[in-house]
Amino acid sequence: MNQVDQQILTYLNDHNEQGMQLLFKYHYQDICRVIHSVVKRTDVVEDLAQEMLLRFWNKRGELTIKSSLRSYLKTMAVREGIGHLRKQKELPVDLPQNTVIRPEQTLEAKELQGKIAHAIDELPTRCREVFQLSREKSLTYKEIANKLDISPKTVENQMGKALKLLRERLKEVMYSMFF
Repeated sequence: MNQVDQQILTYLNDHNEQGMQLLFKYHYQDICRVIHSVVKRTDVVEDLAQEMLLRFWNKRGELTIKSSLRSYLKTMAVREGIGHLRKQKELPVDLPQNTVIRPEQTLEAKELQGKIAHAIDELPTRCREVFQLSREKSLTYKEIANKLDISPKTVENQMGKALKLLRERLKEVMYSMFF
């Protein structure tokens, strides 16, 4: 690990904000490039990079970096991009050239899909119906309201409830995916 990265980690461990400043100065552009190579959309790259670095800062006391800081950040950036694509229901056309998908990652993805499916199944009936029509059938709130004979506002409320419950139930799963 180079001296700058060592200094960044020392600052971060000491909760010194200079660590974050150095992190931005020396790694921000690389993080943006990696995220862009996954999502292919310049309009979201900087937001995703900043969210990722904010999470990195907030979890700095819990992180164990065994390799280089650069490769740790690159892995986080790839996961950030893939996580964004999953949320947007877009599949990556191709991953960055240096990305190696190990067999255990495929297994982790299957386990994650199983946990997500289980969390969706555990939603209250109306929330689950609304969520599935929105996310799996890509219906608009108005179309869902017509199909279920409820108001669009009820659809909106049920989606909000479903997303809140899913976030709560999958919080640990999502955390382990990124760290």
